[in-house]
Amino acid sequence: MFFENPRGYIVFDCDGTLVSSKEAVISAVAEVMSIILQRDVSIEEARKKYGPDMVYTANQFGLDPVGSEIQRNKLMSTWKEVTSKQSNDYKLFAGMKKLILDLLNQEFQLYVWTARDRRSTLRILDDQDVLQHFLELRCLDDTTPKPHPQGLIEMLEDAPKDKIMLIGDSFSDTQGAKSFGVKSIGALWESGITKDGFGEHTADYWATHPSECLEIILNNINK
Repeated sequence: MFFENPRGYIVFDCDGTLVSSKEAVISAVAEVMSIILQRDVSIEEARKKYGPDMVYTANQFGLDPVGSEIQRNKLMSTWKEVTSKQSNDYKLFAGMKKLILDLLNQEFQLYVWTARDRRSTLRILDDQDVLQHFLELRCLDDTTPKPHPQGLIEMLEDAPKDKIMLIGDSFSDTQGAKSFGVKSIGALWESGITKDGFGEHTADYWATHPSECLEIILNNINK
């Protein structure tokens, strides 16, 4: 949905913010790493090494997808292959659809910035009947991965920074927001996500449920 003069610009992370997906992602990580490393990677090992984005997770397995184009391409292609076979284990968090619709009613322009590949992101958001609400997406295979803010720059370079807020559940989200010069809401509604997990890249605001975000946004986006 496009607004000619939006009230503001809200960027959502996907996994752990829009949709509950942790166990499905960990399962995919185990399968992907088993293929790439040519050894059995258990769910337990994948859970232990799983992190806020694919680059971090790959690093925990001794891979360097940023420094090696060969590794990056192999990781991308394998991830797409594995996730394309997964059943629809992804669901919007309770209250998320209402938040999206409330923001649209207030004429906020909505975006997605995710460490997930584009194909599976589009499928998940379409399955949950929210894809049409987002003006643009930047995914793992579209741009420089998080926490580098390139995806934010590509979508929102010309938008006033004081009218942009990002909602995400990891330090790669808040680090990217700070690098871009915008405020963030730390999403704490996924199981196991805590403020401590953000480390030094603390969010500007915190929310334990999607229903808390609208008030934060309305109180901090210049009218």
